[in-house]
Amino acid sequence: MDALNQKHLQAALQWLENSIKATNNRGSAAYYHLWRGWASAYPETTGYLIETLLAAHQQLKEEKYLHLALDCAYWLLDLQQQEGSFPGGLIGSKTPPQVFDTGQIVFGLVAAYEQTEEQAFLDAADRACAWLTTLQDPSGCWKKGGLYADYTPAYYARVVWAMLLANRHLQKASIEAAALKAYAYFQRQWTEKHSIKDWGFAPNAPALTHTIAYTLRGLWESAVLLEDKTGMEAVRKALHQLQRIYGLKNRLAGAYDLNWQGNERFICLTGHCQLSILLRRVGNQVQEADFSHFSKILLENALSRQCHFPVRGIKGALPGSWPIWGAYMPLRFPNWGLKFLVEALLM
Repeated sequence: MDALNQKHLQAALQWLENSIKATNNRGSAAYYHLWRGWASAYPETTGYLIETLLAAHQQLKEEKYLHLALDCAYWLLDLQQQEGSFPGGLIGSKTPPQVFDTGQIVFGLVAAYEQTEEQAFLDAADRACAWLTTLQDPSGCWKKGGLYADYTPAYYARVVWAMLLANRHLQKASIEAAALKAYAYFQRQWTEKHSIKDWGFAPNAPALTHTIAYTLRGLWESAVLLEDKTGMEAVRKALHQLQRIYGLKNRLAGAYDLNWQGNERFICLTGHCQLSILLRRVGNQVQEADFSHFSKILLENALSRQCHFPVRGIKGALPGSWPIWGAYMPLRFPNWGLKFLVEALLM
């Protein structure tokens, strides 16, 4: 890694450390608001930040990232409900347990188990997956446990990935069957234009590049684990659509509808980081050099917007949107944007 990217990485990791210290090591603060300051801890994103911090520990050989990751993991163990779910939304929001939030926490529990071999983490992941299977509709979707009744966003594909990842250790037929059923459901949502139905936060709404990347990454990683070449090829074609759009306009819009018509008024920096990771993953697998080049462009675009003002809540942070008042997380610096920025840099 060159010196400039090392500087970006250290600034991002310092911000993530500050986000955990802001809650007295009880999770990572969801975001920093430009004038309201730190938000409360967010169990969902704290969950999948664990794997990021552990990756930083392993590559940079710095013990503090291990300790931060495990602080987050033990905190999540304390939050788990008896039936296996985790609180939805931010701490204090009184949001009911959410399928997606619980699924993302599974990533952290599995990573903590692989790091420590402590059975408590694997048992927690087992209970979380069991809860996810009880909420599943016979068709494979999840009509309950979401932001909208009877709406299953396609980005729940990341839940499938989490379940498959956990089941490499758990080896439970019930989890495998539920994951396969959900995977098949999402594969039926592809359109002829290589977009995916219901990949936005709300019904019939355009999808942020953030949720597009969530969807595509969930489907890609699930296809890899299942050795499904057809599923992998479908994701590759969707990425080619994004690459084609970028080639025409020299930018990605912040959101797209099913016909790839974009909202050009902003860009979603979190989505840029996520797509950078996915493009490199796919490019390495299918030997597409163009994907690696596109990955680098999107990452550099995001890095150019990373903040370096000497203010604790801002230095090292990444705005949700550009311009900062754009449609996604306006005036806020979300912890999940930096999760993906760090992972892209570590790659």
